[in-house]
Amino acid sequence: MIKIIIGIVFIVHGIAHISGFLAAFTKNRQGFKESSWLINESVFYRGNIARIFGVFWLISMLILIAGGLSVLFEWPYAFPLMMMGCLLSALVMLPWL
Repeated sequence: MIKIIIGIVFIVHGIAHISGFLAAFTKNRQGFKESSWLINESVFYRGNIARIFGVFWLISMLILIAGGLSVLFEWPYAFPLMMMGCLLSALVMLPWL
């Protein structure tokens, strides 16, 4: 039962990461601030750096979904996938908190 809950939480968390990807590649900011507090105030969420972060959001989404599926179906490498997904998730959110 706990594996099902953990797997679903990781899948939903991964799906939620699509907002960061969409914010970088569409006109809708998806609730994110326009500029970063970490990098430079002149770097906006529409620039090249933001698009690089958007790709990392997408990669994080895919890794988190793969980690959740690996828990549900008991595939090998579930723990490393979940850890990589969590770390990348934390890193991509950092500049726009």
